[in-house]
Amino acid sequence: MWLARLEKTPPYIEAWLNHQRRDAYWKHGSVCEDFSAITIPVYAVGGWADGYPNAIPRLLAGLAGPRKGLIGPWAHNFPEEGSPGPAIGFLQESLRWWDYWLKGINTGIMAEPMLRCWLQESQPPRTYYTERPGRWVSEPGWPPPGLKPQTYFLNAGAGR
Repeated sequence: MWLARLEKTPPYIEAWLNHQRRDAYWKHGSVCEDFSAITIPVYAVGGWADGYPNAIPRLLAGLAGPRKGLIGPWAHNFPEEGSPGPAIGFLQESLRWWDYWLKGINTGIMAEPMLRCWLQESQPPRTYYTERPGRWVSEPGWPPPGLKPQTYFLNAGAGR
């Protein structure tokens, strides 16, 4: 049965090549098309080395309901197995979240800052890091007050 399924599944690259722009194919599964459709509490977790490092701040800014964000140094992986490290006890963190929202146990999680992220220290470029030096920082809400987008150009006068 598995082999029959694989034989009938087109290669992923076909969809990517047929939909190279943000069209209806991509929009139907994208939460940013209608953040108001999400009415449940959300704990968004990601990593700076993930392919989508901006997803967490965008979710926190777009959602209106209860939400928290966590961004670590790791790639697209579970934070307790995160690489590059340091990894965290994400199973314990998840349990606090679910105990609060599913069991009504006051774990203190919602009294903590909305966003926690790993602020990485500057490091020379390398192909692989086992650990990224840095420290945890937090913001009580997102976006923080006074945040103003800025545009930078790679060459002088490009935006004029």
